[in-house]
Amino acid sequence: MNNPLRIRLKSKPSQLVIWHRRAGLSAAVFVFILAITGFLLNHTSALALDKQQVNSKILLNWYGIELPNQPVHYMDGEILISQLDDQLYLNGHALIRENKALVGFSQTPMFIAVALPHELLLLTHQGKLLERISNLPTGISQIDAIGINREGQIALRGNDQILLADPDLIAWQTIQNEAIVWSTQGEATTALNQQIISNYQSESLSYERILLDLHSGRLLGNWGIYLMDASAVILILLALSGFWRWQQGRNKNQE
Repeated sequence: MNNPLRIRLKSKPSQLVIWHRRAGLSAAVFVFILAITGFLLNHTSALALDKQQVNSKILLNWYGIELPNQPVHYMDGEILISQLDDQLYLNGHALIRENKALVGFSQTPMFIAVALPHELLLLTHQGKLLERISNLPTGISQIDAIGINREGQIALRGNDQILLADPDLIAWQTIQNEAIVWSTQGEATTALNQQIISNYQSESLSYERILLDLHSGRLLGNWGIYLMDASAVILILLALSGFWRWQQGRNKNQE
Protein backbone atom coordinates (compact mmCIF):
# COMPACT_ATOMS: atom_id res chain seq x y z
CA MET A 1 0.00 0.00 0.00
CA ASN A 2 1.41 3.36 -1.03
CA ASN A 3 2.15 5.94 1.62
CA PRO A 4 0.31 9.23 0.78
CA LEU A 5 3.05 11.23 2.48
CA ARG A 6 5.73 9.57 0.34
CA ILE A 7 3.69 10.26 -2.81
CA ARG A 8 3.32 13.93 -1.84
CA LEU A 9 7.05 14.29 -1.25
CA LYS A 10 7.84 12.82 -4.67
CA SER A 11 5.39 15.10 -6.47
CA LYS A 12 6.79 18.00 -8.50
CA PRO A 13 6.66 21.51 -6.97
CA SER A 14 3.88 23.72 -8.25
CA GLN A 15 4.47 26.61 -10.68
CA LEU A 16 3.89 29.04 -7.83
CA VAL A 17 6.69 27.45 -5.80
CA ILE A 18 9.06 27.54 -8.77
CA TRP A 19 8.21 31.19 -9.47
CA HIS A 20 8.60 32.02 -5.80
CA ARG A 21 12.12 30.55 -5.72
CA ARG A 22 13.29 32.21 -8.92
CA ALA A 23 11.86 35.59 -7.99
CA GLY A 24 13.45 35.33 -4.56
CA LEU A 25 16.88 34.59 -6.05
CA SER A 26 16.53 37.47 -8.52
CA ALA A 27 15.48 39.96 -5.86
CA ALA A 28 18.22 38.79 -3.46
CA VAL A 29 20.88 40.59 -5.52
CA PHE A 30 19.08 43.93 -5.24
CA VAL A 31 18.26 43.36 -1.57
CA PHE A 32 21.96 42.78 -0.94
CA ILE A 33 22.86 46.04 -2.73
CA LEU A 34 20.18 47.97 -0.83
CA ALA A 35 21.32 46.55 2.50
CA ILE A 36 25.04 47.25 2.00
CA THR A 37 24.60 50.75 0.56
CA GLY A 38 21.96 51.62 3.16
CA PHE A 39 24.28 50.54 5.98
CA LEU A 40 27.17 52.62 4.59
CA LEU A 41 24.96 55.68 4.00
CA ASN A 42 23.81 55.55 7.63
CA HIS A 43 27.46 56.02 8.63
CA THR A 44 28.45 58.65 6.05
CA SER A 45 29.82 61.08 8.64
CA ALA A 46 31.81 58.47 10.54
CA LEU A 47 33.32 57.09 7.34
CA ALA A 48 33.75 60.59 5.80
CA LEU A 49 32.24 59.32 2.56
CA ASP A 50 31.13 62.84 1.60
CA LYS A 51 34.74 64.07 1.78
CA GLN A 52 36.51 61.21 0.00
CA GLN A 53 37.00 61.96 -3.66
CA VAL A 54 36.54 59.51 -6.49
CA ASN A 55 39.65 59.40 -8.68
CA SER A 56 38.62 56.51 -10.91
CA LYS A 57 38.68 57.60 -14.54
CA ILE A 58 36.01 55.01 -15.33
CA LEU A 59 33.56 56.50 -12.81
CA LEU A 60 34.43 60.09 -13.75
CA ASN A 61 33.79 59.28 -17.41
CA TRP A 62 30.59 57.43 -16.48
CA TYR A 63 29.32 60.62 -14.81
CA GLY A 64 30.62 62.76 -17.66
CA ILE A 65 33.12 64.59 -15.41
CA GLU A 66 36.19 65.49 -17.41
CA LEU A 67 39.56 65.87 -15.77
CA PRO A 68 40.22 69.62 -15.36
CA ASN A 69 43.01 71.62 -16.91
CA GLN A 70 46.12 72.46 -14.94
CA PRO A 71 45.66 75.15 -12.25
CA VAL A 72 46.86 78.73 -12.69
CA HIS A 73 49.05 79.99 -9.84
CA TYR A 74 50.11 83.39 -8.47
CA MET A 75 52.68 83.44 -5.67
CA ASP A 76 53.80 86.07 -3.17
CA GLY A 77 56.10 84.88 -0.41
CA GLU A 78 54.49 81.89 1.30
CA ILE A 79 51.05 82.69 -0.13
CA LEU A 80 49.89 80.89 -3.27
CA ILE A 81 46.55 81.77 -4.86
CA SER A 82 45.43 79.31 -7.53
CA GLN A 83 42.47 78.93 -9.84
CA LEU A 84 41.14 75.76 -11.43
CA ASP A 85 38.14 76.35 -13.68
CA ASP A 86 35.82 78.40 -11.44
CA GLN A 87 37.38 77.49 -8.06
CA LEU A 88 39.93 79.61 -6.18
CA TYR A 89 42.44 78.05 -3.79
CA LEU A 90 44.71 79.36 -1.06
CA ASN A 91 47.81 77.18 -0.67
CA GLY A 92 45.88 74.26 -2.13
CA HIS A 93 42.74 74.68 0.00
CA ALA A 94 39.45 75.64 -1.63
CA LEU A 95 38.34 79.24 -1.11
CA ILE A 96 35.35 80.34 -3.16
CA ARG A 97 33.99 79.79 -6.64
CA GLU A 98 34.46 82.56 -9.19
CA ASN A 99 33.69 82.25 -12.89
CA LYS A 100 36.01 85.14 -13.77
CA ALA A 101 39.68 84.66 -14.56
CA LEU A 102 42.15 85.31 -11.76
CA VAL A 103 44.29 88.39 -12.53
CA GLY A 104 46.64 88.12 -9.55
CA PHE A 105 46.94 89.16 -5.91
CA SER A 106 49.00 91.23 -3.51
CA GLN A 107 49.17 91.05 0.25
CA THR A 108 49.60 93.52 3.08
CA PRO A 109 50.02 92.77 6.80
CA MET A 110 46.24 93.28 7.15
CA PHE A 111 44.75 91.39 4.20
CA ILE A 112 45.18 89.70 0.82
CA ALA A 113 43.78 91.58 -2.19
CA VAL A 114 42.77 89.19 -4.98
CA ALA A 115 42.09 90.80 -8.35
CA LEU A 116 39.49 89.64 -10.84
CA PRO A 117 38.82 91.57 -14.06
CA HIS A 118 35.99 93.66 -12.51
CA GLU A 119 36.29 93.05 -8.79
CA LEU A 120 38.63 92.94 -5.82
CA LEU A 121 38.31 90.30 -3.10
CA LEU A 122 39.77 91.09 0.31
CA LEU A 123 40.73 88.00 2.29
CA THR A 124 42.35 87.28 5.61
CA HIS A 125 45.62 85.41 5.50
CA GLN A 126 43.63 82.32 6.53
CA GLY A 127 41.36 82.65 3.49
CA LYS A 128 38.23 84.17 5.05
CA LEU A 129 36.41 86.59 2.75
CA LEU A 130 36.33 90.07 4.30
CA GLU A 131 34.87 92.19 1.52
CA ARG A 132 34.08 92.40 -2.17
CA ILE A 133 34.93 95.66 -3.91
CA SER A 134 32.87 95.81 -7.09
CA ASN A 135 33.10 99.55 -7.59
CA LEU A 136 36.44 99.95 -9.30
CA PRO A 137 38.37 103.22 -9.05
CA THR A 138 37.36 105.91 -11.51
CA GLY A 139 39.22 105.49 -14.76
CA ILE A 140 39.57 101.68 -14.63
CA SER A 141 36.84 99.61 -16.23
CA GLN A 142 38.84 96.37 -16.15
CA ILE A 143 41.80 95.30 -14.02
CA ASP A 144 44.74 94.08 -16.06
CA ALA A 145 47.21 93.65 -13.17
CA ILE A 146 47.58 94.13 -9.43
CA GLY A 147 50.77 94.97 -7.58
CA ILE A 148 52.27 96.66 -4.54
CA ASN A 149 54.85 99.40 -3.98
CA ARG A 150 57.68 99.60 -1.49
CA GLU A 151 55.44 101.16 1.15
CA GLY A 152 52.96 98.30 0.93
CA GLN A 153 50.27 100.18 -1.00
CA ILE A 154 48.09 98.27 -3.47
CA ALA A 155 48.26 99.34 -7.12
CA LEU A 156 45.99 98.50 -10.04
CA ARG A 157 46.71 98.73 -13.75
CA GLY A 158 44.02 99.09 -16.35
CA ASN A 159 42.92 101.26 -19.26
CA ASP A 160 46.56 102.29 -19.81
CA GLN A 161 46.92 103.87 -16.40
CA ILE A 162 48.11 102.92 -12.90
CA LEU A 163 46.23 103.81 -9.73
CA LEU A 164 47.67 103.62 -6.21
CA ALA A 165 45.40 103.06 -3.19
CA ASP A 166 45.59 104.35 0.36
CA PRO A 167 46.04 101.70 3.11
CA ASP A 168 42.24 101.23 3.39
CA LEU A 169 41.66 100.95 -0.39
CA ILE A 170 39.26 103.88 -0.32
CA ALA A 171 41.09 106.72 -2.06
CA TRP A 172 43.02 106.14 -5.30
CA GLN A 173 45.44 108.36 -7.14
CA THR A 174 47.02 108.15 -10.58
CA ILE A 175 50.76 107.58 -10.62
CA GLN A 176 53.31 107.68 -13.40
CA ASN A 177 56.82 106.69 -12.43
CA GLU A 178 56.86 104.51 -9.33
CA ALA A 179 58.34 101.08 -8.74
CA ILE A 180 55.53 98.54 -8.54
CA VAL A 181 56.00 94.81 -8.02
CA TRP A 182 53.29 93.31 -10.20
CA SER A 183 51.71 89.94 -9.49
CA THR A 184 52.70 87.41 -12.13
CA GLN A 185 51.94 83.75 -12.73
CA GLY A 186 54.22 81.20 -11.12
CA GLU A 187 54.72 77.46 -10.83
CA ALA A 188 53.59 75.13 -8.06
CA THR A 189 54.96 71.75 -7.06
CA THR A 190 53.57 68.61 -8.66
CA ALA A 191 52.20 67.53 -5.27
CA LEU A 192 50.30 70.79 -4.83
CA ASN A 193 48.91 70.59 -8.36
CA GLN A 194 47.65 67.08 -7.64
CA GLN A 195 46.16 68.22 -4.33
CA ILE A 196 44.21 71.00 -6.05
CA ILE A 197 42.98 68.66 -8.79
CA SER A 198 41.93 66.07 -6.18
CA ASN A 199 40.08 68.73 -4.17
CA TYR A 200 38.34 69.89 -7.32
CA GLN A 201 37.28 66.35 -8.21
CA SER A 202 36.09 65.62 -4.68
CA GLU A 203 33.63 68.48 -4.94
CA SER A 204 32.36 67.04 -8.22
CA LEU A 205 32.05 63.38 -7.23
CA SER A 206 32.26 61.77 -3.79
CA TYR A 207 31.78 58.21 -2.60
CA GLU A 208 28.59 59.31 -0.89
CA ARG A 209 27.18 60.34 -4.28
CA ILE A 210 28.17 56.94 -5.74
CA LEU A 211 26.46 55.07 -2.90
CA LEU A 212 23.32 57.21 -3.15
CA ASP A 213 23.07 56.56 -6.88
CA LEU A 214 23.77 52.85 -6.40
CA HIS A 215 21.16 52.66 -3.64
CA SER A 216 18.49 54.28 -5.83
CA GLY A 217 19.62 52.64 -9.08
CA ARG A 218 20.46 55.97 -10.71
CA LEU A 219 24.03 54.80 -11.27
CA LEU A 220 22.67 52.88 -14.28
CA GLY A 221 20.45 55.71 -15.46
CA ASN A 222 16.71 55.26 -15.96
CA TRP A 223 17.12 51.51 -16.41
CA GLY A 224 18.67 51.26 -12.97
CA ILE A 225 15.69 53.04 -11.44
CA TYR A 226 13.32 50.68 -13.26
CA LEU A 227 15.31 47.66 -12.00
CA MET A 228 15.08 48.88 -8.40
CA ASP A 229 11.36 49.54 -8.87
CA ALA A 230 10.91 46.04 -10.32
CA SER A 231 12.80 44.47 -7.40
CA ALA A 232 10.56 46.35 -4.97
CA VAL A 233 7.47 45.00 -6.76
CA ILE A 234 8.94 41.48 -6.69
CA LEU A 235 9.56 41.74 -2.95
CA ILE A 236 5.95 42.80 -2.41
CA LEU A 237 4.70 39.88 -4.50
CA LEU A 238 7.02 37.49 -2.65
CA ALA A 239 5.65 38.66 0.66
CA LEU A 240 2.05 38.28 -0.54
CA SER A 241 2.62 34.87 -2.14
CA GLY A 242 4.54 33.67 0.91
CA PHE A 243 1.68 34.72 3.17
CA TRP A 244 -0.81 33.04 0.82
CA ARG A 245 1.19 29.77 0.86
CA TRP A 246 1.43 29.91 4.62
CA GLN A 247 -2.31 30.49 4.87
CA GLN A 248 -3.02 27.58 2.49
CA GLY A 249 -0.83 25.23 4.50
CA ARG A 250 -2.46 26.37 7.72
CA ASN A 251 -5.92 25.65 6.31
CA LYS A 252 -4.83 22.17 5.18
CA ASN A 253 -3.45 21.36 8.61
CA GLN A 254 -6.70 22.41 10.20
CA GLU A 255 -8.58 19.99 7.91
